[in-house]
Amino acid sequence: MDCCICLEPMSGRPPNVVVATCCGNTYHRKCANRSLQHKITCPLCRQEIPKTKEQSLAYIRNHVKNNKPWAYCLIGIYYLEGWAGLQQSKRLAEAFLERGISLGHPDHFMIADAKCELAGLLRFHDITEERKRRASILMYEAAAAGVAKAKEILDRNYMEISPDGTETPMF
Repeated sequence: MDCCICLEPMSGRPPNVVVATCCGNTYHRKCANRSLQHKITCPLCRQEIPKTKEQSLAYIRNHVKNNKPWAYCLIGIYYLEGWAGLQQSKRLAEAFLERGISLGHPDHFMIADAKCELAGLLRFHDITEERKRRASILMYEAAAAGVAKAKEILDRNYMEISPDGTETPMF
């Protein structure tokens, strides 16, 4: 995927990459900042850049209504973190992340990041063996797509320590 402003490859991930909530296009942060020095509209869709978290959330919700995969993933992360005035909800985060992943292209960085976040939810919330297996698959897919957080988790082979002191690999 390339930056929609400079057309150079997107080599980074957030925070070096920005997703415009008005249209879902992606930019290098430095390109977006440079563009916003001249205009307060999106360089591609020309909509006004949201000034508040609530405005961003309104844009995202509109894109969810239009079945945009990146918007499902982004609102899932908003619910996971409790951003923009949304009450934190693992259940809603999981549902939105699952929907975004199912709709999206597997190589889009937003989908890959959503897989990493969803893997964490599945692994530590309402744990079952099936959810553990799904979490492992999602984490490996996210790492293969270049998500640094997923690679770090797999590289370190994080261990879970049970009450009796036994160490078990988490993924």
